[in-house]
Amino acid sequence: MPTIPFSPERRAMMIKAGATSAGALLASTGFLPSARAAEPEELAVSGPVTFYAEMRVAQPFKPGFDAAMQRFAQAMLQRGALAITLKQMVGDSTMVKNYPESYKGVLRSAYADAAQAGTLPLFYALFVRFDSARVLDVARPDEMFDTVLLPHLHGAILQHGKMVKSPAPMAVYRSVFQTVAAGDRHGIYTGEADILKFFAHPADTAVGTA
Repeated sequence: MPTIPFSPERRAMMIKAGATSAGALLASTGFLPSARAAEPEELAVSGPVTFYAEMRVAQPFKPGFDAAMQRFAQAMLQRGALAITLKQMVGDSTMVKNYPESYKGVLRSAYADAAQAGTLPLFYALFVRFDSARVLDVARPDEMFDTVLLPHLHGAILQHGKMVKSPAPMAVYRSVFQTVAAGDRHGIYTGEADILKFFAHPADTAVGTA
């Protein structure tokens, strides 16, 4: 039975293409796991699809990651993607943001402080939107991810007084989803034309502003 993950950041419901895959979260916890990225499943779907990835970035290597993400986004748009969205997940939760100041305490900036201190990596969610599986196949985002982004996803190790890359990249989760419904503050969209319009004009954070 296919799973239907729900994304609170984008308020979009997506149904998994192909066989159900384990690992809705990253494959491992901790800062320096040694794991290879999972390959997306074969597609046999119609309508709009999304290449989705969850990844971690060590703070010392963020400038290189930012530049690589720009190259990745530009290449995907040139190859037919409708939109590329990058969401930085580290920071106060919505619940904490709504607390009175006197109640926040250490939760006010704990996660952001840890990322800045280098004890916690930054967490990102990447959405690459396509109008069909055929266009996604031609764009080959998985291959470009390996070539352009993966080299910047290593953990940081202190060696001889400076931060260097870990031997292997940190764990990455990625797959392809067929979008069957999407929504924002203006409404819920279930028709293909409305979903494509939603994809082409995303309301969430675009690459380069996260």
